[in-house]
Amino acid sequence: MSVHAENWQVHPGVLGPGTEVGSWRVVARLGVGGYGAVYRVEDMACPGDFYAMKIAMRPGDERAEREVQLLMSKAMHPNVVRLHATGRWPHPQTGYLYFVMDWVPGLALDTWVETVNPTFRQLAEVVGKVALALGVLHDKGVLHRDFKPEHVLIRERDDEPILLDFGVGRYAGADTVTTAVLPPATLHLLSPEAVRFFRKHYERPGARYEARATDDLYALGVSLYRVVTGHWPFSPELPPDMLYAAVEGQVPPAPAAFNRRVPRAFSDVIMRLLAKKPESRFQAGHDVCDALVAAVAFGTPDEWERTVFEWEVMRDAVEAPGGGQRIRRPEWPTASETSPPRKLVLGPFLSMPGLRVRRFRAEPDRGLAPEPVQQRRRRWPYSAGLVAALALGLWVTKVLGWWPGSPPSDEFPDAPRAVRATEPVRSSGHEVARQVESPETASAAVVSL
Repeated sequence: MSVHAENWQVHPGVLGPGTEVGSWRVVARLGVGGYGAVYRVEDMACPGDFYAMKIAMRPGDERAEREVQLLMSKAMHPNVVRLHATGRWPHPQTGYLYFVMDWVPGLALDTWVETVNPTFRQLAEVVGKVALALGVLHDKGVLHRDFKPEHVLIRERDDEPILLDFGVGRYAGADTVTTAVLPPATLHLLSPEAVRFFRKHYERPGARYEARATDDLYALGVSLYRVVTGHWPFSPELPPDMLYAAVEGQVPPAPAAFNRRVPRAFSDVIMRLLAKKPESRFQAGHDVCDALVAAVAFGTPDEWERTVFEWEVMRDAVEAPGGGQRIRRPEWPTASETSPPRKLVLGPFLSMPGLRVRRFRAEPDRGLAPEPVQQRRRRWPYSAGLVAALALGLWVTKVLGWWPGSPPSDEFPDAPRAVRATEPVRSSGHEVARQVESPETASAAVVSL
């Protein structure tokens, strides 16, 4: 039985199955965040055809309008999710803006690697296509600004990567819709220059960081590091102040230094993407693709035909009846590639006023995609010297009263300053970590506004 919304009492974040939004019927809710909700919907004119619908949580939301404009005219590409329709609900002129896009059955990039365990040749092909798509977007003046593994779905029918979620994307000439120094961000994927800008200008009225293509490419490097090692280069579990100090001043171990299966040339591409200075990185996605093509072409077949991780046989009949296998992640090195600086000033980092993080609560559609492979608990990735220096800096700062205030922000007024990216769980007698679930790993095509 269909459900119609005749008044404004029905909130867009709680639409039940059967609710009709324009010519689309809600099948299931995939996720909801601070600025939007995502649903799997069926085209009532063509029963059996399914799509993903994102609906704004507030009428007249400028972020939603900008995302529609970006997908409609700026971000058209075979490896970018397609826009099919847009409208307003429940009133066609004054209702909540919604837009309908491809529903992409598949797994997020990191979950795909940990489930399928492809060869490095296969991974390089996928990453090359993602890099080319970013390059085309950058040439058009489009920046993603929230690139991460969850925002790349590997379509299950052909292993084609599809880039998703331009909720905080920006294109040349677009109006500014936020007032914070930095746009809504995923903390451990911010570039060193973005962190540096915030540290220097967080108290200056009207200061705004202008992201560039090299910010997206840095985030690509962070994502690839996570994909080929099973670890983030800088742990999202760190307190924000320590995390930012690490992003700006620490060089993580090269992937090939502790996952010996990673081809050296692939590891070098990732480390160049993670360079602290933007001018030292690849300057365009096309350059990243060219570097990967050259690496595969001049490498030995054996190293590129290896799977990303070793397979580990599971003999526990409870965990894997009849036997099975899972990936074995390499252990994180006990020491960093760089020693702590002699003088580490933390004052401007403390509490990072004005910076808000994006939050998204998802409800995976269990029948659409496999459960994400669980992650082992990450080891502490930094040296004892850095920890001591950071602790001393925090103590001195509090004693001297050097603790900047937190001016109000209209970005995420109810959001905490940091969101833990993992929660400890128990599995098979050892402690592991489960990623925060997102609608992408549940085969949704889009996430929060």
